[in-house]
Amino acid sequence: LFTETVDAECISYDAYPLQEGNYIRSGYYHNFDIAANRAKELGLPFWYTLLSSGHNSTDGRYVTPTDRELRWQMAMAMTYGAENLTHYVYTTNEEGYVNMVSYGDFEPTAIYEDVKTVNLEFRSWEDIYMSYEWVGTAKVEADKENALMDKLEYDISFKKTGVLTGVESTENLLVGVFENNGSNAYMITNAGSTSD
Repeated sequence: LFTETVDAECISYDAYPLQEGNYIRSGYYHNFDIAANRAKELGLPFWYTLLSSGHNSTDGRYVTPTDRELRWQMAMAMTYGAENLTHYVYTTNEEGYVNMVSYGDFEPTAIYEDVKTVNLEFRSWEDIYMSYEWVGTAKVEADKENALMDKLEYDISFKKTGVLTGVESTENLLVGVFENNGSNAYMITNAGSTSD
């Protein structure tokens, strides 16, 4: 494994899940599951780089995320215990890119303002979040089939989480479980689609 070959300081998952047509890339949850659990196993910080600029890819087009889609990506990362959130930012005059700042004069764009707003929302409670240690992530499957959740390898049982014995929902969820000196906390994130 790569992590056994290099002296890594962190594990960072760089993923752009959202494509046009309300499509979430098929390996998104699975790769979160693998990367976060590997970081935990090695005792390394877990970081995440999220999609913040729309652009073309070899298999479709990544959306320019709305403020809701930015929140969802950040919440998903935190559900997996991410300690650092980084935005994918690339300023270019290449056709199809949506830049954070205008190419040439570097004036902020609409996506810059959305990123700034969402960052400030999450920063307002970062001290609380960072005071807890990630235990693992449990899945809550409603009656709706979700191939993304079928690929999870490390999802934990609520029986291992302490106080919370289960969650009932009409939608698929991923629940990050955290602990601080015997107290549990939970990060509940929609695992259906970003628009729900």
